[in-house]
Amino acid sequence: MAGRQADVAALPHTGKDRDVWRTITIAVCIAVAACSVRQPASHRTVAAFEVPLRSEIEKIQFLDVLRAEAKSEGLHVDSDSEQDLRDTANAIPLATMTINASVWRGQQDDQLEASVQDTLHPGVAWIMFSQGENPSLAKRFRDRVMAEIIEQWPDTRSIPVMPTGALPLREDMVLTPQRYRVKPDVASAYELPKSSPLIAGR
Repeated sequence: MAGRQADVAALPHTGKDRDVWRTITIAVCIAVAACSVRQPASHRTVAAFEVPLRSEIEKIQFLDVLRAEAKSEGLHVDSDSEQDLRDTANAIPLATMTINASVWRGQQDDQLEASVQDTLHPGVAWIMFSQGENPSLAKRFRDRVMAEIIEQWPDTRSIPVMPTGALPLREDMVLTPQRYRVKPDVASAYELPKSSPLIAGR
């Protein structure tokens, strides 16, 4: 059990769950004492990145990139409207977001390929990618969209994915030149061995 992990892998991954998508996202991201939950391999988060989106225009541009690359791979994007985001903030003030979107594969939204949100760090979006039922297709989309994102937002940084597929809390990471790493004093809470390259200074 990793007491400090926010297990973003434990999110709904089928279309019928989309109505509760926002609520579960919020609950996962603000749960400091969340336990890591084992998920099917296709649901597992395999890569994550932090993208600074400093204005509403940049958020629109980001979603345009996401939609264009998703469409080229036969995927589609669902994103919260401004009213959706306001409703969430009114219902749960601690869960204020300025962007919340998901990328789906399949006519019935059978597989969640990626999600984007900035809960707890408004204006700093995290994009998280699932392994997918077809990992090679999922990786192709991930590589395409991240190449475009990094070109337009060169300050994008990689976020370490824990052995369980969960992500660390933002305050538990330190920024190195190209990526985040876990602070040594909290590494054990994430079940990381002392020699792990995901730990800062290793």
